[in-house]
Amino acid sequence: MRLLDVRAATYDEFGEAVGHEFGDLIRAHLTASRTLRECEAFDAAHGDAVAAIRARVDADFGDEMQELRGMARGAAVAEHKLFLIMVSTELLSMAAAAASSDERAPLVTTEPPGCSDVLVGPPRRALGHTEDAEASVARRGYILRAHVADDPPFLAYTYPGHLPGMAFNVTAHFTLTFNTLVPRAHGPGRPYFFVARRALKARSFDAALADL
Repeated sequence: MRLLDVRAATYDEFGEAVGHEFGDLIRAHLTASRTLRECEAFDAAHGDAVAAIRARVDADFGDEMQELRGMARGAAVAEHKLFLIMVSTELLSMAAAAASSDERAPLVTTEPPGCSDVLVGPPRRALGHTEDAEASVARRGYILRAHVADDPPFLAYTYPGHLPGMAFNVTAHFTLTFNTLVPRAHGPGRPYFFVARRALKARSFDAALADL
């Protein structure tokens, strides 16, 4: 598995470095991803819902969007495609709800994937985490060992074209994994892949929880 060791002064610089280094993997994933195809179909039919999510992300996650734009530029891919896969869990769940009530809605065949954890201990502690992503992620993930701006350094297994944080991560202050439970009811909220990226900036576990 490929690893990028990077020190960046800004989020845009960090994103561009990741995109440049792993552009081949990112482009291959976007080409193969069934999840992206279904998110694009939902976007075409329900663009207002996607625009509302984008407005919330732009308002709440300025640093993370700088990083995403930098990655898109470095990988030479469309920023909107990366945004769609970053909110794919929410979009697929919304698409499934729309399909159940609207015969004209695009057919959704992909369930939002979810991972699992097993924590053992004490006295000795061990953490096991599965990565249950779609097939196009397999053999295209990579590891980032990064120090961005004044944030704590981190080590993160990262899906191609995604911001780090939503898989398995170790920071200077805690170990962090993310699993998915998709609600049946939908309302205004913050996409969890972006919440996961921000969590890597926290200087304590309590600070990460408080930001939720």
